[in-house]
Amino acid sequence: SGALGRTVLRTLKQRLGSTGCETTSIDFSNSNCADINLLLDGKQAWGLQMKGIQETIDMEPSPQFDAIIHVAGGFIPGGLGSGVEHVEKSLSTNLFSAFTAAELASKYLAESGLLTLTGAQGAFDQGCSFAIG
Repeated sequence: SGALGRTVLRTLKQRLGSTGCETTSIDFSNSNCADINLLLDGKQAWGLQMKGIQETIDMEPSPQFDAIIHVAGGFIPGGLGSGVEHVEKSLSTNLFSAFTAAELASKYLAESGLLTLTGAQGAFDQGCSFAIG
């Protein structure tokens, strides 16, 4: 999990305290800040990973989230001339992860729940012509 993800999880744990709420991390590696870790496999197609995540969540008695906070993302230095593999990595890191959060929200978000999709302020301030993502 990246720095932003760790910070969000740590802050939620501190604020939720003993409320009984749990945090879940969906990532390529375990987070010691989360109560539950659902691990992704970067070698698997996005659709298969999404199916696996949903199957795991569906094993819970009544799966429901009060909030889904998407903080995945990143950029790849070098721009479009860096090669197709960099474009695919950027799509996976940014777009597919956002679609995953939206799909999970459509199925598991509580009626008054919160879905948050983050972005990079730098893209608005000065643009990022030097990077993909």
